[in-house]
Amino acid sequence: MKVGITTYPVAFQKKGGLEVQIRQTMQALQRLGVEVTLIDLGREKFKSYDIIHHFSHSSFRIFESAQSTGIPLVLSPLVELAQSRLRLQRIRFVNYILHKTFGQEFRTKWHDTIGSLRLADAILPLTEAENSVIKALVPEVVDRTHVVPNGITEDFFAASPALFRTTYPDMGKFVLVASSVVQYKNQVAVIRAARSAGYHTVLVGSKSSEHYFNQCMQAGGENVTYLGELEYPSPMLTSLFAAAGVVVLASMQEPFGLVPFEALAAGVPS
Repeated sequence: MKVGITTYPVAFQKKGGLEVQIRQTMQALQRLGVEVTLIDLGREKFKSYDIIHHFSHSSFRIFESAQSTGIPLVLSPLVELAQSRLRLQRIRFVNYILHKTFGQEFRTKWHDTIGSLRLADAILPLTEAENSVIKALVPEVVDRTHVVPNGITEDFFAASPALFRTTYPDMGKFVLVASSVVQYKNQVAVIRAARSAGYHTVLVGSKSSEHYFNQCMQAGGENVTYLGELEYPSPMLTSLFAAAGVVVLASMQEPFGLVPFEALAAGVPS
């Protein structure tokens, strides 16, 4: 069995939950004796693999090309959750009107999401909430969805605050936001809320937007600290989780990610 992993082209230019999910999935499959690699689209052919597993609903053309080979396709879609049933109906209606008006080549991200879901032989949402959005968008795929929650490494279950507290002895109680610093993650709102309650905020993760990062630092002033990117997993990262008073993921548009699991494993409210 040879499994090929694909995702959107610039995924590994930063560190985030998706990248962690892909690497951890590959390692888990390898421990089971499965040959699995991240496909180099410039050098390798899809037909040299037995299964293609694509992460994220973007990059529909990659998925479409893989589907044309007849190889079974698995999709971990990471569909946005912040959708009411009315909004989902509007999305489907607007997509229909756009295609009727401009033709099939006029595409939005929702066209790509729906198109990828229809092509997949197996769809692996992270939660029942994500699964519900998928079923509302594309009812015909209901028999192909299988909820597979995120997993985390054992390191977080043995996390201790000692290393972090030794390295940062002057850090008192703080709110931790562990994710890429980008607008839809909503760090500014967390920083402002924590500051108004008299708490410090610690940010850790890649800076996807320098402009938004500056907004975060201005919103917090002396009440916010940015620690940069930390390796996953690493003693400092797990110690940081264990030392936090609370871990907050206030993202406005993504499924249940790794961060809440990591916080709970470290014994911290999230």
